[in-house]
Amino acid sequence: MAALFSHTELPAGFHYPQRLIEIAQDNAPLGSGSWWLIGEMPDYASRCLQHVRQQFPDQQLIPFAKNDDEEVLACFDGKDRSDNPRVYFDTFRYTTTVPWEERYYVSFAEWLDLAQST
Repeated sequence: MAALFSHTELPAGFHYPQRLIEIAQDNAPLGSGSWWLIGEMPDYASRCLQHVRQQFPDQQLIPFAKNDDEEVLACFDGKDRSDNPRVYFDTFRYTTTVPWEERYYVSFAEWLDLAQST
């Protein structure tokens, strides 16, 4: 089972989408592409959480998946309390040039469709 962050590590009131919990529990692959759940490597996941908290302290990002081909980290918007939270990207290479308003998918469901189709 891929680990998810505990409630004490998450912003107050945030909860993971049920579909992500099911994927993590089943150890199901995200697709045939290069996206994978960072919870498969708990130490790496902790480093990712520390990274986004240091780099973007006002964003309340919760990293959950990575695309190795593009060096992109998918992160939930920790301020989104819906069952289908917005997904932001930390692109590592373009951190200073891409504004936050251009770094997201509308929802987790939309992101999951992308991850499973690539």
